[in-house]
Amino acid sequence: MPDEEAFCVLDRLMKAYSLRGMFTPEMDGLQLRLYQYDKLLEDLVPRVHQHFIQEGVRSTMYASQWYVKK
Repeated sequence: MPDEEAFCVLDRLMKAYSLRGMFTPEMDGLQLRLYQYDKLLEDLVPRVHQHFIQEGVRSTMYASQWYVKK
C-alpha cells in the first residue's frame, strides 16, 4: 500500500474507531477497554474472575498487551 494511502487508513482508524485514546499519555482508551474486559470476565466467567482477584492478578498485567502491540 502506498504511504499516502496507509496514512489515510491509519487516520481513519484513529478517528472512526476511537483508537487514538489507546496511544495518548493517559491511555484513556486502553483503560476503558480494560474496564470493559473486566466486566465481561466478571459477567461471563465469574469463577475465573474471582480466582484472579484472590491471586492478585489484574487485567493490566496481561491484557494491555492484547490492545497495544509494539
